[in-house]
Amino acid sequence: LNLSNNFNLKIEPILLKKKIAIELASKKILVGNNFKWKDYKLKYFKDTEDFESLHRWKWVIKALSQNKINRSNYKWFLNQVIIWYKNYNFENNEKNNLIWETYNVSERICNLIIFSKLLNLKLSKDINIILNNHINYLIDNLEFFGENTGNHIINNARALYLFGCYYDNKKIIKIGEKILLNELPKLLDNDNMLNEGSTHYHFLVQTWLLEIYFFLSQKSKKINPKFLKIIIKM
Repeated sequence: LNLSNNFNLKIEPILLKKKIAIELASKKILVGNNFKWKDYKLKYFKDTEDFESLHRWKWVIKALSQNKINRSNYKWFLNQVIIWYKNYNFENNEKNNLIWETYNVSERICNLIIFSKLLNLKLSKDINIILNNHINYLIDNLEFFGENTGNHIINNARALYLFGCYYDNKKIIKIGEKILLNELPKLLDNDNMLNEGSTHYHFLVQTWLLEIYFFLSQKSKKINPKFLKIIIKM
């Protein structure tokens, strides 16, 4: 696949009827029809987590859960995804290295697919191209760091699973399964708690696993009993 932006991504002007609040890691920003991604550069935020949160797209899931997204809003968001890709494509990867950290790539894949699933809508060809390029990038940049490999690799596996289920790609699902079954036991202690000792991260990882389970179940995919056993023990 072409990893640059040298293809025609359609951008249709879509207006919001009213401003919407985007909830980031520690703050909210109110956005309207004058919203531009590049108005919110890294230096705009006091906390880099807010900058990364903006580029992970989890805020749209929060907006959905709080009933702040209507039909025009979701079309606006998908339009913004295409505009985002034109601004932060692979050609500018070195310049935008924080945006293209693998964890953030995994989050975008998952949140866009969950967004589509929650609204029961079919993603456009342009969005499919963006997701395909994301998954190829992810596979080439999996967060393996030897003995220092942490919970980020499980988020990588989650992105592979969700993408594989959404597009019925058995090979991608298999890669996610191998990563999960090989790496997750190394990250758990004898009580099946995350070695890091953080209940917050333990909850987060378990949420990722339940999302994987949900997508596999929805697609009637065979669930590896080893995987199911780990979920139950956690």
